[in-house]
Amino acid sequence: MSSSSDDLDACRNDPVSGKGEGDNLMTDAFQRSFNFDMRNRDVNAFVTLYATAVGHRAYEYKEKQQGYFSWALVEGLKGAAANDDNEVTLGGLLRYLQKTVPAIVRRDLGGDKQQRPYANIEGYQADDLVIAVKSPDSGGDRIEPSHKVDLVAIEQDAWERIKASNDPRDFDDYLREFKDGAHAPTARLMKGRLERERASKDKDRQEVIGGEAAEKSWISKPSTITMALPAKDDWSSTGLRVEKGQKIRIIANGEIDLGGGYKCGPEGTALADSGKFLPSFPTGAIVAVIGDDNNDFIFVGKDREFTTQRNGILFLNINQGNLKDKKGSFAVRVEVDGGTSTARP
Repeated sequence: MSSSSDDLDACRNDPVSGKGEGDNLMTDAFQRSFNFDMRNRDVNAFVTLYATAVGHRAYEYKEKQQGYFSWALVEGLKGAAANDDNEVTLGGLLRYLQKTVPAIVRRDLGGDKQQRPYANIEGYQADDLVIAVKSPDSGGDRIEPSHKVDLVAIEQDAWERIKASNDPRDFDDYLREFKDGAHAPTARLMKGRLERERASKDKDRQEVIGGEAAEKSWISKPSTITMALPAKDDWSSTGLRVEKGQKIRIIANGEIDLGGGYKCGPEGTALADSGKFLPSFPTGAIVAVIGDDNNDFIFVGKDREFTTQRNGILFLNINQGNLKDKKGSFAVRVEVDGGTSTARP
């Protein structure tokens, strides 16, 4: 046996009125019970598809008298998840499920209901395994689901509900469901700005120590800090408050894992990423921004010296749009020349 797939549409709500909201969430214990390492030791390719993530519920599709996950799985295998070669790959099917199921659950049950399928895949690259082939019809058109879903309208509705939010978690939830959506680039920028704004407020709250307020202009001599910059995190504060006209030098080394077999140093690499902060610069490279209220990103790379153009806290990040599967961190040294203010004492 060279491949195996298990598809689990469990942990569902009770469709009977009055019973549907009882706790019946996916648990770690339930997930671990489907560990087939010994049973499938001769299997070279193995995948378990789960109807929903741990801590969430899988919902019943009343109109179809089955789960939303099961319905979408069948539609995907029938051809809705097929690529341009009329092949349904495991990776393509998973992407279809992760886009379609949350969308129709939100459409039918409301924006507070979340269900996002996920998978444990072992033994191969998902896109390499063809699990179904769509038979072209006489016209050669792509097979559409029997119950067509207007994903564009659903995404737009989700965006309208959160676009004015001041909570970065709302944009994070949106990006999990619509990572390649029409508003995804704006959502990433908003999420980053709000997270930097929150970090700045946290710094300001920390300035009151022992009942004495720290000065905004902490010190006027040169300052140097070292820090780790994780690939999987969003904007990281250096703790340095700089002012316009100061010179900053940032030096970095190390290697991070971008996923998919790609690794890079602080200078980045030539890898497509439509959501990265600086589209014309290498993916995975270090970037900076000063302040929590702007998107004037600065390319840093492995070694960069520049003069600040505004006041604010210095933040660092990786030039990427998708944080999933990123591992490792860079070792960073930040040197700030003297001026009216530089760093927290």
